[in-house]
Amino acid sequence: MNHHKHTIVLKISNLTISVLFVILFAVYLPFVYAQLQQGPVESVPPLPDRINLSISNITVIESPTGLTGVDGIILNNSTANVKDVKVDIILFDPLNKTIEETTRSITSPLSTMEPGSTVGFSFLMSTTDVDHYDARSYGLRTE
Repeated sequence: MNHHKHTIVLKISNLTISVLFVILFAVYLPFVYAQLQQGPVESVPPLPDRINLSISNITVIESPTGLTGVDGIILNNSTANVKDVKVDIILFDPLNKTIEETTRSITSPLSTMEPGSTVGFSFLMSTTDVDHYDARSYGLRTE
């Protein structure tokens, strides 16, 4: 009888530990996943070394797969070298309601854009029914 009680206590302990791990995983995983996602446009903090850059040739094309392709060219129209170039895109429906917004890194962390240089970008967003968009690009002044 003593062995039977010990086995039951062990099973309950194992079940309790498993439940705690599931709860911890369920709470912690969304937090980690949220850190890996692109932030909304409003989450970009103002920085004194941030330089606004020019964007041209933007195309926003919906595909039959339910994705929207966003392409364009960023020009370093400043007189400074910039790094960590990003683009913010906000997609709107016909009623001017935000459908989706994202911030994407365009250059690698180690690359530098010299004045007058350009870099192209192309990415997909998981949305449809886009009527119009807003876009901006910026980079950080290099030392």
